[in-house]
Amino acid sequence: MPYQHKQSALILLAAFALAACGGSGGGSHRPQTQSKPTPPAVQPPEHNAQNGTAPAPKKDDAKPSVPAAPPADMGNAKPSDQEVFARLSLYNTQGGVLTTDALKLTLPENGKEISIALLKPNEQFIGKPAIHTLRDAEGRLLGYYGHATANHINRDPYTGEITGNSPQAYYVQHMDERSLTRPAAAHDIRYSGKMYFRYPDNSPLATQTASVQATYHGSDKTLSMELIADRHSANRWYLFDQRDKYAQDGSRRQRSDRVAVDADGRVSGHLLFDENGTREKLIPNEYHFIGGFYGKNGGVLSGRAVNEGGHGEKWEGVLGATLVKPE
Repeated sequence: MPYQHKQSALILLAAFALAACGGSGGGSHRPQTQSKPTPPAVQPPEHNAQNGTAPAPKKDDAKPSVPAAPPADMGNAKPSDQEVFARLSLYNTQGGVLTTDALKLTLPENGKEISIALLKPNEQFIGKPAIHTLRDAEGRLLGYYGHATANHINRDPYTGEITGNSPQAYYVQHMDERSLTRPAAAHDIRYSGKMYFRYPDNSPLATQTASVQATYHGSDKTLSMELIADRHSANRWYLFDQRDKYAQDGSRRQRSDRVAVDADGRVSGHLLFDENGTREKLIPNEYHFIGGFYGKNGGVLSGRAVNEGGHGEKWEGVLGATLVKPE
């Protein structure tokens, strides 16, 4: 073969060899024949309509910590007294935390009764505080209600010298919201207890009492309640679902003395005054009751009552009642 033809043949062979080598270089986008990598761990599926599964809740997505009402039997997990006590505060008849640096609630480590104590030296109670601890049939701590009158010392803010004193009456009530429970009974069950109240304008330091007689009607899940003043037994208040005899919304619905109890055990209504105990002349006023049923089978009824004016004298009170055992 002539020399030129040999040289051309060698050049062509070299070109084919280089092309073959280039096919396996890093610039190629052909699929590799290397072994497949280990797949990542499978994550739990997100919630969707197809698979019906739900992911664990994220902290940022959590709803506000509003305690849900527990089941009627309260379950088997009974919280300790100290756990419940940590959720209680000094609440006034307006439903707000009492803003004072002079008083505090106390519950001894091994004690069973909630009490109220003075924080400032040289201050004293006028009379004996009456704070009632409320528990259900299983002994679970639910809350408290009661009153106290303290003689507070006034001091000069600059010198600290005593400039006088100022007596102050406190009507307080607070229940553990986690123990709200509507009674499960399908029949009528009765409650009996006490209310402390006062007329802040006329006699702000004079505490009066009234008996509480209430009935939960299981047939229609309603509450009827009567408050009977101890000093003047003819003076009574009855719980109604509306103040006026007929609703003012155009329906002309007649008021009822059986007030609906919410599914979680809360109840509220109007207290109509009767000054002669006959129900013949009920006086519409601005008395309101706000409360609920608490504890095992809703065995405790507690709440607060207030008249802020407009009709009748200003008035405020707190009450507690427990289930009456059938005879």
